[in-house]
Formats: sequence, structure tokens, C-alpha cells
Amino acid sequence: GPEASEERTVRVGSLPSPHWRELSSLWVCWCCEDMLKDSPVLKSGKFGAVGGRLLIGRSDLLVHRSDVEQKAIVVDGVFNCGKAEHESGTWATLSCSRCMSPLGQLELLENKSQTNNFRFNKHAVSSSYRGDENAFGRHTFETYFATQLIATSRARSCFRFFVRDYSKRVRLQLMLLNWDTSIGLVRGDRSCDLKLVLKLAFEGGSSELTQKWQNQKQFVVDELFFSEEECYELLHLLRSKNSLLPPSKRHLNGLLQSFVLYIPCLLYTSDAADDL
Repeated sequence: GPEASEERTVRVGSLPSPHWRELSSLWVCWCCEDMLKDSPVLKSGKFGAVGGRLLIGRSDLLVHRSDVEQKAIVVDGVFNCGKAEHESGTWATLSCSRCMSPLGQLELLENKSQTNNFRFNKHAVSSSYRGDENAFGRHTFETYFATQLIATSRARSCFRFFVRDYSKRVRLQLMLLNWDTSIGLVRGDRSCDLKLVLKLAFEGGSSELTQKWQNQKQFVVDELFFSEEECYELLHLLRSKNSLLPPSKRHLNGLLQSFVLYIPCLLYTSDAADDL
């Protein structure tokens, strides 16, 4: 996968939360508001990568082109997105040149030319910063999805979602039923391990259900975007978790019930740099 250059020192910093612009007016006193409005970062709403600096967000890393081994990645699949974890705009997908697994996104300009802003998902990369220990080992696609889901739900007060691939095709419909549920997983020695999970109900891309939800104006339906491979992985994950539930708990109003593991500390950007 992509590697940071070993020939230069890389400084580590934290990115603000995805909804930082909504809080920007609280950063300074009223007498400095005009100066704040003139900030190019506030005008564009985007943070640019800086050479020699690794900026860590809640679930991704912002890396400058000069710090990425270009031979290790493949750039493909241009898509437009306005409701992703990262800022809205036009992006290209980043994949591993060896196995073609999705790694993240590369920001593009309006004319489709490439920028220096590479975003790598934590669950898709590893770091040897601590020797043999992977600094991002606790990040998996499951925790990445759970963090995206609950952050969007809290920020926009919505509980229904369309999961779309980058072509904007609906792959799943989701309902977030509860984000404060504990489930007991019984081991072979009959000991029970309680885990914090998000309780969900889902359907695998039914066009009929999509139309029904779009026509129900009283409910807000938001969107989550993933690559096609990640959409298939998510569907497989939810179906496998559904099979772990008792038969009487597997269905709800025509939808399948499921759950995903949730690590609360991964939701807060202020803890993001603690990975390194």
C-alpha cells in the first residue's frame, strides 16, 4: 500500500470535525468576524494537504502528494459527492496497485485535474510507527461504517439512509434503530462478552422501498457513499450479523435486523491523533 516517505520528517496534526464550519463563528470574538470571513479556508470549506505533515481525521488521513509513493496506488473512478465524510466536491478513488483494494480518495479540481490532497481511510492502511504494532489496528470497515452512520445521524437528526456507491446507485436502505445497545456474545466456555453496538434494520437495495421512502416527505432520508466493493462488504457484514440473532429478532416490519460494533472514542476527532 502507500507509504510515507522515509527520507523526511513528517509532523502529525489533527483535522477538525467534518462539521467544523457550523462551529467556526464560535472560534473568535465578534470584533474579529470580518477577518474570519476573509479566511480562504472558510470560504472554500476545505483543508489542503501540506508536504511533510500528516493530518489525522476521525476516520481518514490527509496526505500530501509528495509524501505518497505513487507506484503503490492506482487512481480511478471519478465521482461527485456532497454528503461524504470529507468535504464535498469531485473525487477519484484510490486503490492499491497490488490487490486493487479501495484505499481512499484523491480530490480533483472542477476540470478533473488532480490536486495534492490524498485521503486514505484508516481501516484500509496500516502504520509501523510503533514498530510491529499497527497504529490503526482498531479501525476496521465495520467501525468506519458505524462512525460515519452515527456522526451523520447526530449532525443532521436523521435515522433513515440510502447507502449509495460512487455511481449514486442505491445499494442498501438503512434505519438506525438505536445507538446505545449492548449485545452479549457467548463464547465456547459460556462466558459472555458485552459489546456496544448500533442496532439497525436494512434492505438490500430494493427499488420499491427506495421509491416509498422518497415519497414519505415526513421522514428525512440522508445518504452515505462507499465504493462498490465496500457496499458489497457492508451487505455481507449486515447479513452475517443478522444470522447471529435469534430467529424471532431477525425481522422488523419487512426489514432485516442487524447490528455493527461501535467504538465511541473513534467518533471524536480530538482523539484522532492519539492513534500515533
